[in-house]
Amino acid sequence: MCANQDNYSLKVKAKLSNHTVCFDNPLYGTDPKKYGYYDFWIRLNPNENFMMYDWQEILKFQFSGSGSHNVVFYSQRYFQDNWYQDFFGEWYMISHNWVNIVIGFSPQNQNWVKFLQQFQVQIVSIDRAIQNPKMNGYYNHPKSICMFKLRVNDPSTYVQLNQFKFWSFSPTQLTNNFNGFDDFLERYYGQSFKYYNFTLPPSLVEYFSPKPQGSSNTWVSSMTVNYVPQVFGGTSHMEVVEIATFPVSNAPITTILNALLVILATFIEANILVQNKIVLRANTLMIQRNSVKFVLFHVLPQQIHVLQILIRILASQFVETVLKDAKHVMEAPHAANVQVDIFYPMAAVYLINVITNRYPEKQITASIVQKIVNNAIQLLVLNVQIIPISTHPQCKENNYTCTQCDSTTYLFNNKCVKNCPMLGFFQDPSKRLCVNCDSLCTMCSSNATDCIACKPGSLYSNRKCLNSCGLREYASSEGFCYPCDVSCNVCYGSLNSLCTKCNIGFFQKENTCLEVCPAKYYPELATQKCEKCKFYCDQCKTKDTCQSCQPGFIPTKTNCTGEYFMKTGENKSLSVQFNEAQIPSLYNPLEITAEIWFRGDNMLGANPEVILGMTPYKLRKKAGSNSIHINFQTTFTFCETNETLDDQKWYHFAFAISEKLLNISCYLDGNQFSIGQNSRVVIAMDVIKPTELVFGSSKTLLGQEKNFNGYIKEFRLWKKYRSDFEIKHLRYVTFLVPSTDLIAYWKLNEKNDGTVSMFKDSSIPGTNNQDSMISIEPNIIQDLVEFKEVYHLICSDGFYQKFNITAGYYQCYSCDPLCKNCIGPLNTQCSECYPPFKLLQEEMTCQIIESCPQGYYMDPENGLCFKCQQFCDICTNSPTNCSICKKGTFHEYLGTGCVDNCPNDMYGNYQTQLCYQNPTVDWITPLSDTQFLFGEFIEVRGNFTLLNNEPRSTYTYGWKVLRVDGDVDISFDAVKPYFETDIRIMHLDNNILQPYNYYRITLYVKGDTTKYKNLYSYLTIQIYLGSAPKNGKCIVSPIQGIATVTNFNITQKGWEDTELITQYQYFFSFDNGQIYLPIDTEERIQLSIQYKFNPIYQKFAEIRIMCRATNIKGFSSQTSTMVIIEKKSNSDAEKDLGNMNTVFASTETEILLMIKQLNLISQFLGNLKVSDTQVFDPKIEESQCIPDICNLNGACVFLPYIKKYYCNCTENFGGQNCSFSNKTQISMIKTNSMKLGQLYDTLTDKQYEFEFLILATTFRSMISNIQLEIIISILNDKLAQSGDQALGDKELQIYLNIVSNLLEYLEEQIIISNITENLQNDPIKLNQYKDQLDSILQIFNILRQNTLQQISMLLPEKQFTSRMISYKQSLISKETLLSYQATQSTSRRSTTYIKVSEINYEDANVELENDFIIEAIEYALNPYQIINTFNLSNNIFEVTMYNASDKAKANIKDLKNGFQIFFPFQDNGNLTQFAKDYNSLSPFKAKQKFKRDSMIESSHIKCTYWNGTFWSNSGCIFLGFENTHIKCGCNHLTAISPTFITPRAISTGVEVFINRFIKSAEKKVGNIELGELLVPFGQYFSNLQELLQHKTPNPISFIFKPGPYIVIFFWFMYISSIVYYSGSDRLKRNKMTKSQNRIDLAEISDDQIQCLNNVIKDLMAKDKSRKVKNTISESSPEKQQTKNDSPFKYNMNNVSEGYDHYKSDVNMQTCTFDNAEQANRSFQACKGILTTQFNNNLSNEELEIYKKRARKRIFGRVGDVNERARRVYKDIFHHNQYTPENKMKFFNEALRSNLWFGLMAKTSKIAPRHVRLTLLYLHISIQLLVMTFSYLFAYQDKLAVWIDFSMISTLAICSLPLMVSWILAFPVALIFRMPMDVRRQIQGVRAKKLNKVFQNLENQMGCRYAIGYSISFTFFIMMTILVIFLNYVYPTDYCMNWFIMVFVLFIMDMLVYTFAFAGLQLINIIISVKFKPFYHVWATLEIIRYYKNLRG
Repeated sequence: MCANQDNYSLKVKAKLSNHTVCFDNPLYGTDPKKYGYYDFWIRLNPNENFMMYDWQEILKFQFSGSGSHNVVFYSQRYFQDNWYQDFFGEWYMISHNWVNIVIGFSPQNQNWVKFLQQFQVQIVSIDRAIQNPKMNGYYNHPKSICMFKLRVNDPSTYVQLNQFKFWSFSPTQLTNNFNGFDDFLERYYGQSFKYYNFTLPPSLVEYFSPKPQGSSNTWVSSMTVNYVPQVFGGTSHMEVVEIATFPVSNAPITTILNALLVILATFIEANILVQNKIVLRANTLMIQRNSVKFVLFHVLPQQIHVLQILIRILASQFVETVLKDAKHVMEAPHAANVQVDIFYPMAAVYLINVITNRYPEKQITASIVQKIVNNAIQLLVLNVQIIPISTHPQCKENNYTCTQCDSTTYLFNNKCVKNCPMLGFFQDPSKRLCVNCDSLCTMCSSNATDCIACKPGSLYSNRKCLNSCGLREYASSEGFCYPCDVSCNVCYGSLNSLCTKCNIGFFQKENTCLEVCPAKYYPELATQKCEKCKFYCDQCKTKDTCQSCQPGFIPTKTNCTGEYFMKTGENKSLSVQFNEAQIPSLYNPLEITAEIWFRGDNMLGANPEVILGMTPYKLRKKAGSNSIHINFQTTFTFCETNETLDDQKWYHFAFAISEKLLNISCYLDGNQFSIGQNSRVVIAMDVIKPTELVFGSSKTLLGQEKNFNGYIKEFRLWKKYRSDFEIKHLRYVTFLVPSTDLIAYWKLNEKNDGTVSMFKDSSIPGTNNQDSMISIEPNIIQDLVEFKEVYHLICSDGFYQKFNITAGYYQCYSCDPLCKNCIGPLNTQCSECYPPFKLLQEEMTCQIIESCPQGYYMDPENGLCFKCQQFCDICTNSPTNCSICKKGTFHEYLGTGCVDNCPNDMYGNYQTQLCYQNPTVDWITPLSDTQFLFGEFIEVRGNFTLLNNEPRSTYTYGWKVLRVDGDVDISFDAVKPYFETDIRIMHLDNNILQPYNYYRITLYVKGDTTKYKNLYSYLTIQIYLGSAPKNGKCIVSPIQGIATVTNFNITQKGWEDTELITQYQYFFSFDNGQIYLPIDTEERIQLSIQYKFNPIYQKFAEIRIMCRATNIKGFSSQTSTMVIIEKKSNSDAEKDLGNMNTVFASTETEILLMIKQLNLISQFLGNLKVSDTQVFDPKIEESQCIPDICNLNGACVFLPYIKKYYCNCTENFGGQNCSFSNKTQISMIKTNSMKLGQLYDTLTDKQYEFEFLILATTFRSMISNIQLEIIISILNDKLAQSGDQALGDKELQIYLNIVSNLLEYLEEQIIISNITENLQNDPIKLNQYKDQLDSILQIFNILRQNTLQQISMLLPEKQFTSRMISYKQSLISKETLLSYQATQSTSRRSTTYIKVSEINYEDANVELENDFIIEAIEYALNPYQIINTFNLSNNIFEVTMYNASDKAKANIKDLKNGFQIFFPFQDNGNLTQFAKDYNSLSPFKAKQKFKRDSMIESSHIKCTYWNGTFWSNSGCIFLGFENTHIKCGCNHLTAISPTFITPRAISTGVEVFINRFIKSAEKKVGNIELGELLVPFGQYFSNLQELLQHKTPNPISFIFKPGPYIVIFFWFMYISSIVYYSGSDRLKRNKMTKSQNRIDLAEISDDQIQCLNNVIKDLMAKDKSRKVKNTISESSPEKQQTKNDSPFKYNMNNVSEGYDHYKSDVNMQTCTFDNAEQANRSFQACKGILTTQFNNNLSNEELEIYKKRARKRIFGRVGDVNERARRVYKDIFHHNQYTPENKMKFFNEALRSNLWFGLMAKTSKIAPRHVRLTLLYLHISIQLLVMTFSYLFAYQDKLAVWIDFSMISTLAICSLPLMVSWILAFPVALIFRMPMDVRRQIQGVRAKKLNKVFQNLENQMGCRYAIGYSISFTFFIMMTILVIFLNYVYPTDYCMNWFIMVFVLFIMDMLVYTFAFAGLQLINIIISVKFKPFYHVWATLEIIRYYKNLRG
């Protein structure tokens, strides 16, 4: 440590040994509760070549006590960069200038004992403060501090220290950020106290400042002694006076002066330096702060003129004190200049920052700053008038006319004064005069040149003021002259390092004068300077000698030698010409090999760098990677190195290409490596002669390519395919006699000493030289070649290179005599031989060879034997030219060799021994890193592609699922495929999966290992299965309250989760959960909060409170509850709007709450309704445009061309519907909304952008043009953050709704501008609207591109609708036929659509794949124009098609079969009426036709498309009107819309339909068009008659229509069914069982009709007879039977006769009957028979059995339909068993019994099959008849238009024919039905006689059948005629539409209505269980069905 010659700093030199500078710490023992700061200035002055060996200690605090820690503020410097790091890891860039560093220790809070082990450290460097983490240790200021432990290799490096200040503050003194640190900086940062003589700041504990040179001690304390400020001019001439009590303006001058000092001392802390000391009494009146302005800036400058007082004020305190009066200061006529006490320039910079940031008054602040900076070195001079006190006799009338003064005063300006002015005068005691000082002096003492202070611009030296310093002196910045260092002759500072010229005996190195020059320098006597040695020299004495060489250079006798290398880089490269003798212009090489040595300076550079330009082969360093590759024809890259290449290291690179072998090889340092993924054949099939040869660059640098930054040497180009051996072992050999195969050989080792001026090509004949000055980048050799260390060496023939460790460089050593070249000293290390020896490469020996051994081949050129490739069985001419590979190996892919493994991503086929591409696993969904909630259904899909059509039996594919935790394979249990579905689609079993785990899912394709080798491809994703918190509750208390009054307590309870819950959040919603707004909490984990809601303006509001808990994995659960808030009685929306101050909204939550409040205010004041976002293009009719729609506050202006309206509000009212009572409210709402939008846009971290955007765009009254731009900006930023990420449907819909809201606002503004202004003449506003429209639609384009990328086979369709835009995207194929629309509307008459069919693609101009994506967009406004100058009549309909594979847009144009697009009339009110009138006119009546043509001509109706500039009709034609649409045809796809001009008169009045038939004068030929047939029914036949005179239907087209085939099929099926069933049905009816007949007739048991007793007697007699016979046969033995045979027979005969007799009697007396006449016989005859003896002895049970048997033999009473219904119900649900089985049985029975199935059901006695078939086909014919009739007159279209919903209209069109068929066929069914009186003829008939009875009944039904058949055949024939007519006359597409509807009709009849009826009946039955009346509903429907189906 030493004190240098600088008076103001301490200089500490660096030493390598440990040493430091230590001081006692003045803050030791201070109160630890206070803030303590160490403030010092340092300047580091290093030598330019110095190196730091360790961390450098700048300041170290040594703590004592147990557990003490040392706190070190340290720095480290790397290389030449001035970067320093403190002990908190912060880096600072410190220049060599002075730097102020402040280190502070501060307590955490006032309770210091509690935080004894914790304190915080803060550091500021230059102008930044950092608050660092807490550090453990005892807090107390250390006893000592140590500084400047410098470990530097250069002793000339030193550090300077100046002004060390020690501060201690109470926590209450500083209240700014960082524990008051900012406050401290604003007051005291960068200040000097060297000029202050009064009291210093009380917080400054100590202040060290160096004393001038020669002082006894280096440092002196200014605070530890009883310091008395120095007084200038003494105290004898001052007086002590009291301050008067009268006003300041009239006070004596001394009192005003005292008051001025009091003011300054009070408010500026007495930091004042004055030339006269003024003593104040204790009772001096203190002027209050509010008088400062008056006294300081009004009174003093105006009244005081004489005494000059210098006041020095601390700048920051000046600003802080008088800022409130600053504006007045700047405007005051006598404004004073304030001197700022600036010690270092940094203080001024800091001061400006303080003023600018702390005081936002920009104009005032700017004035203050300007005045402070401009006057930083000037003095504040106040002219003070002091009344003279002398009364010398020489004075005349008063003291202002003196010529001489007495001994106590001095003459000054004809006045006698006690003291002369201190500035510019001195007192001459002998002459009693005030004499002027020297012109350069400000203050002088005994004479004019005895100066005390000098004027600005002059210099102070030895009490004199000079214009310049003397010899060997320098001028300091403070204006003093100081002596130079002894070594300096001319200097600018006191150090020897601040010299510009040295004294004799010293040598100048830069600005330093030294006696001895340092290392690597020598003294140059002539210039008296230290000159540098050569760069390779460590020590030298003269310029051209060297005594010690740098490492790597080879020492010679007096100098050093090394190697020469070519250096390339920016603007440094060498382009050379090929030797014409070697490479003629027409040379076409078949093989080439290129070799080069290179070394890179930065192999990790960001740009690709060209090492060798040999187009089309360009060797490049890869951008941003430590690798190189060859770029071929700017298209392919190959030979990319796999290993990482290091900087400053030499590498040898070579590549060889052979067109003969179709092969390419790459080498790095002699080792071959893969060429990469590109095909060898593509590159090697045509070897191209290089068109250039440039080292380090290329003539054609492309893109970001740059020159190579490094070194190059030894380039060789061969016209042969060099072997691996040659490239590897001869790369270190330089050829003195090159081979004839070497066609270019540039060694690039030319000397740069000026003796060589050309680069040389050393190939034979070796005459090609290149002047580097004519290269593409001209440079001399001295600039291109560098002399470097011998770290790379290439030896000549017979030598090999080896690194000499001792010497530190490479050297060449001799080979063995047998070797021509070698890699080592032994004879087994030969790489080349002398003839006649041949080289055995594997042994690396030289021998004489006669024949090659087995497995070798002989080189045809040199006769050497080389071994075949390892896996070759047979090879010829080269080791890789294999004809047969060994078993189990494969032919090289795109090569000639053999390999045991195919390349990456390929597999080997053992049978063919060839390599094939592995299958590719294309994709897996879900995406990797997706998180799923446990229990969520996880479907996994994937796909792969086979590239070689491998047989299915030779490979397998499947899934692997691994649980990452434990690497457990759960594939067998977790993978669940779908039934009969490819396993590429599966789902995961949730029973196997476990929460809180990661799973890896792999789709693999694996080959059969016996057939393939390495056939395996896979793709893996990883998912996480987590769980959200559960069982939580959201509790709010109270549940009802008053807005702004009630504090709601919101608490979350009960959350359970295995994962750590990291956040609890709270939200509320006014719209039942559509938009939730956040509630800010103080902490992330806060289970309970209190919240008070903002005002509401409706009487009540339901608010949904949502509580959310989120775990550490991001899974969250929420629960919600409802509260009701009541409007506060004094809530006033208008008042709240006026009081709204957006300044208070600073956070995102505050902005959202305020904009929601603005939303509520707007809704209330404007009575606004929230629009339905899903209603596309809402329109109104003219009848709806009434004053009510404008709230009776304005006139409704209807806009017919868009069917919208504009409210022309009366005065004061405003808004879309004139709902605002005051227009200023809208202005205030828009202004506040805009301000909130601007605030929100400035936020950096936004979490609720959707909520803000929705709230900001909900109501148009909140949107302004500026707000529109802000919203567009936020939308763009948010979409940019999403990037290419697929957006969810909900997110996309929100985006689209916001875009729609913006478009709706813009449309409203355009409408208002069109109506209220002439918008077309305002190009500025037009451009503004167009720019806004384009910006909004650009956002929409991003959205639809996002959805387009999501369309796939898994997600084939997307559709989104908003109020202004609707679009749809679908994946379809060319075979698909459809009508495609953009909207979701089911209303056909309001839908714009396009018809797409495969006929559209039969054209060469369709660049479309078979599977493609069609996109339709419908705009509710013109997206291309602001003003509708082209008279577009409809919405814009845009259709685009994209190829499914790459989503590329297909260019579809100039089609032969264009597309048909249909636009609805109702888009335009005028067009609607026009089309209605037009369609009412007939094209075949002359007058009406003329009117039609006139209407079309006057309307100028066309179909146009947007061609990018304007609307054009080229390629689009108007095809006419349909019932509800305009029909356009276009041969290309783009944005399309019709144009229409409303004619003056579009109504045809009463003359539309005339009665008299008039033929058209114009005859038309061709096919009949649909529009020509669709006329009202009254004119149909006359129109048809006239039409057929002009056009005749084409019979050939009739053949291809569906109608005739339907008729043929109908008659064929009917006749064949009748023929087939006629015979079979008769047989089946005869064979019907008794039970079938009883069910069919619904038989009811009736004892009277059936006469059961008579039948019972018959049965008993039979049973008795059978019993007797059995008894006799069983009781008689066989022998006895033989003997008594005759008696036995007799007895049996008697029995038989008796039974027969009884039987005959019974038959005579029976009550049963076989015909109808017997049915009326009296029942009295049966009573006698009932007393027969057979039933006397029967029990009740036996009698009941006989009754059941009797009932089966005779039919009872025939039941009616009610009985049949009851019986069906009873049979199925017997005993009230309503089981699922019974219900299904009933449902099946209801199906079988319905119309179709009922008529075709089981055989029936009462309804023959032919009758039922006829009734069935009658239904079909009526349905066809009605459908055909409706199509003849287009009633189906009218019905569709009337219903206006496509699906419902289809159901209605199909339902009407069904209903008509039911109505018309029902009477026919009654005719065919057998009446009950006929059926009753069956009652009482024995079952055996039924067939005969039914034959009789059918004869009776013959007449009814004839009538029914006549009616049915009438309908059959009518149906046939109408169907044939329709299909013959009407167009094909219309008939096809009819056929489709017929098909739908039959499907509905057979399936929909059948199942619906059965389901309805089942529902009735189920309900009837609980509610009995429903049984009757069921029974009624069942009876109707019986009548229709001929049942019951």
